[in-house]
Amino acid sequence: MNSTLIAQTNPSGSGQFVLLVLGFVLVALILSVLFWAKQYKRCPSNRILVVWGGRSEAIRCYHGGGTFVLPVLQGYEYLSLEPICIEIELSEARSLENQPVFLRADYRIAITTEQSQMELAASRLLGLSHEQIQTLAHDIILDQLRQLISTLNWAQINDQLNEFLEMVNARVSNEMKQSGLKLISMNLRALSQEHPRTTNEANDTGVS
Repeated sequence: MNSTLIAQTNPSGSGQFVLLVLGFVLVALILSVLFWAKQYKRCPSNRILVVWGGRSEAIRCYHGGGTFVLPVLQGYEYLSLEPICIEIELSEARSLENQPVFLRADYRIAITTEQSQMELAASRLLGLSHEQIQTLAHDIILDQLRQLISTLNWAQINDQLNEFLEMVNARVSNEMKQSGLKLISMNLRALSQEHPRTTNEANDTGVS
């Protein structure tokens, strides 16, 4: 009688055990999928995804798409690609003839998305605020303007304005690259040998 009861109850107990195991496996699988889904970091078009750590200490940058970031072993952060507007007022520049040159202009810059430059941008700009990047670019532009103006006389600056703006654009762009930045546009608002507040402003001239 006892052997008959054991034979009848064992299949039911075995089935419950199998269901329990399958339930644990299913829960573990769902948790694993959710975990790895959380570790997949997407990169929107207006940002650069910067990942570091893991087997290699090298910084890896992604623009668009995404990648898995290993917890604990790797870290990540985003760099914004939104344009940064900078107002320049140059009042202490001296031409080749040692004449004063006053210049006011609006600049728009942004972090570059060129593959060869993104890692440089990450190493130089990661962790900096919008205002700090703005200040860095402002100083670069002022320095390049002063250097260029000091090599030209007033006639070369004023009478050959388009050529002067092209030279400014080239010098600023080249120096910006050293920090992973790019020049989007320049809009000249005033250029004179006297302070702009005492002279008529030049016609706005854009360079991009």
